[in-house]
Amino acid sequence: MDLNQLKYFQAVAYVKSFSVAAKKLYVTQPTISIAISKLEEELDVNLFLRSGKVVELTEYGEILLKATNEIIGKINSTKLAINELKYANENIVKVSVTSPQFLQGINIFLDNNCIKFKQTVNKLEDVKKLMDYNLIDISITSPGYESNNIKHKLLFKDEFMLAVHKNNRLSKLKEVCLNDLKHENFILLDRGFPFRQQTDLLFESLNFIPNILMECDHELRRLLLNQNSGITISSKSAKLRGLYDDVINFIPLNDVKQSRDIVLSWNKNVYKSKGVEAFCNFIIDYYNNLRKK
Repeated sequence: MDLNQLKYFQAVAYVKSFSVAAKKLYVTQPTISIAISKLEEELDVNLFLRSGKVVELTEYGEILLKATNEIIGKINSTKLAINELKYANENIVKVSVTSPQFLQGINIFLDNNCIKFKQTVNKLEDVKKLMDYNLIDISITSPGYESNNIKHKLLFKDEFMLAVHKNNRLSKLKEVCLNDLKHENFILLDRGFPFRQQTDLLFESLNFIPNILMECDHELRRLLLNQNSGITISSKSAKLRGLYDDVINFIPLNDVKQSRDIVLSWNKNVYKSKGVEAFCNFIIDYYNNLRKK
């Protein structure tokens, strides 16, 4: 059993395909197949249930995957610790988020730390894969996600709110029921955005069907709100972080009991560099201060 065999096994376990794993690792499919066969021969068990092109882990495979994640995590941690000592003045933080807005205020951190920052925006399931593969140091997502190797810190329990232009007739209300807004024009994010998915679940829970005027990205939604072209579902954290212009008012939704979690996550088996530790402390303090506003 060697490290390459474990890496090949881990890749197949996550993508559930020998051919897809081969493409991701830039090796041939026979290379993957031979490595898995040698593992199964050495352990004298079947690691995968093979059904056509899709494969699933057996109970033996589940045990090996858990151990493999820990082994590869420890190896990567060791490499990182050595490299950090070797390049003491170079710090790189790799973070993936489900919304770039979660990093509001990061300029303060960058201005006061000699750290290189690599950020990607991904769907929740892709963030989880990046973390499982140890390709990122931390993630900030909403909602959070479960994994045996992941530790979490709840940054913010976020309330849904209605965002309207100050000249909109609704802006004078202290609170409003979502079900009273059936005839209003809604400007919503495209369905690919995680916040849109959470908004749709909110609508579904109240059997509410919005009258959708526009589906778009964050910037166009902001511009249309500034022109009083419609209303949108936003959040308390967006209000506190100043993500909208001053012409926008936020109104509590009194028939909405749901909230969303903004969660910081990291791999507990991976060594945290000084840069990663510093950024985690910064982002936790940032959201702590946000809650006090």
